[in-house]
Order: sequence, then C-alpha cells, then structure tokens
Amino acid sequence: VMILIALPLVLKSSARTGGASQRIVIGLGAGILFFVFNRMVNFMGLSYGIHPALSAAIPSFVVATALVYMLRRS
Repeated sequence: VMILIALPLVLKSSARTGGASQRIVIGLGAGILFFVFNRMVNFMGLSYGIHPALSAAIPSFVVATALVYMLRRS
C-alpha cells in the first residue's frame, strides 16, 4: 500500500507545479496518515473483538482500493 501511496507522486514528477520538496512533504504526510489510520483500526479491532487478521487487513484494503480508484480516474 505504501508503494501505491508513492505512485501518484512519482508519476507527476514531470509536472512543473511544485518541486521535489513539495512532493516529499505530501508523501510524508500521506505515509503518516496511513500509519495513524492503521494503528487506529488495529486498536479498534482489539476493543471490539474483531479477528486480528481482519483488523490488520482492513486499512490496507481501504487505502489500496481508494488509490486504485484515484489512479484509474487520472
């Protein structure tokens, strides 16, 4: 999933708007948001008694689905 998060930033490397530092900051923010979302879902799974494999797979599936949808739109 982290590779899918970085893919739009790499594909738009030829765009003249915004430099490499802007893409790095956006990628860093996206990675941190995914990490926080992942931990939040994992702790909620523990709290509500969801199977550990399911609570570990949910964040990756949600983010991967959203990113594939966004990549297909562009």
